[in-house]
Amino acid sequence: MINNDLSLAPEKTEAILAIRRKQHGHVEFLLEGKVIETTDSLKYLGVIIDKGMNFGKHITHAANRASAAVTALCRIMPRIGGSSESKRRILSVVTDSILLYASPIWENVLKYQKYKTMAEQVQRKMALRISRGYRTISTEAARVISRIVPIDLMVEERTGTIGMAEVQKRSARKNTIAKWQNRWQNSGKDIWLHRLLPDITVWYYRTHGEVDSWLTQVMTSHGSFQAYLKRISKSDDDTCIYCHEEPDDACHSLFRCNKWREQRERMEATFGQELRPGNLIHNMIEDAHKWRTVETVVKEIMHTKEEDEIRRDKERLN
Repeated sequence: MINNDLSLAPEKTEAILAIRRKQHGHVEFLLEGKVIETTDSLKYLGVIIDKGMNFGKHITHAANRASAAVTALCRIMPRIGGSSESKRRILSVVTDSILLYASPIWENVLKYQKYKTMAEQVQRKMALRISRGYRTISTEAARVISRIVPIDLMVEERTGTIGMAEVQKRSARKNTIAKWQNRWQNSGKDIWLHRLLPDITVWYYRTHGEVDSWLTQVMTSHGSFQAYLKRISKSDDDTCIYCHEEPDDACHSLFRCNKWREQRERMEATFGQELRPGNLIHNMIEDAHKWRTVETVVKEIMHTKEEDEIRRDKERLN
């Protein structure tokens, strides 16, 4: 280095012994008369390198920073009102850039469930804000509704597209969504959302429609439904308060309850076919007018149910 007129500043120099053995002797270096002791980890170009070279400390630090960013953004992303889904998705780029920085270097750390869970918890926080869902919905349901690709698939894609042209990156994203779809159809969870949305590919690539809190309640059946309220101990009975015929969940409210027959007929007139769980989302994605019709009907139903729930809560308190 001296021969090339290069030098190190001792006061800014750190050293790490990159060795996978847990036990090793004390090691120190001498630089221009100053002793440089080895440390357990150091930051270089924004990446935290630890002595085991597994980058666990880096993903922990990145997840904490990204989580703090989501918390700060939550003020402008309330569950009710606030910015639209499209604007919330733009804001999610902030957390992605923090979480995915230098991901091709540390991708192997995701094979450890501990670190994968850390990253997924950040995605969950953002997905809940985009979808406006209740905290009781699953992480996968929140990611599907908000169109946030699972972290391990995103990292895998980024690693595989280094140096690729944009057209190749678009092709890689299609392969990623195909992997996500395969994972979704084999998950065996979120059965109701599966009935509504068996193919997440068309949902991911849709070009119109904004998700709001009411639509998310219908898609997850977590919301102002007696079955859900009983599950979280806010009601003693899961029977529909309008028809008193069967348990009240999203399927009952939207597709069977006589209380909402007129709203159902409106959707069927727009669709030109009988309304079923299997064709609801398909019709919404097919046509912007159909989406708006469903959006209006769902808002009418869920707003009424929420108002009635609030009224009943007040009556119980009195």
